[in-house]
Amino acid sequence: MKNSDTDFGAFVVWRWRRPAVVFLFLFRFGYINSIWMNVA
Repeated sequence: MKNSDTDFGAFVVWRWRRPAVVFLFLFRFGYINSIWMNVA
């Protein structure tokens, strides 16, 4: 029961974390890109 519980928790974290990581990556990429645009 405890093992399946942690597996379910890991699955939920993976499902919610993956779009968050993609969004954070795009946000950081855009932020760095805007800095380069201001410098150049």
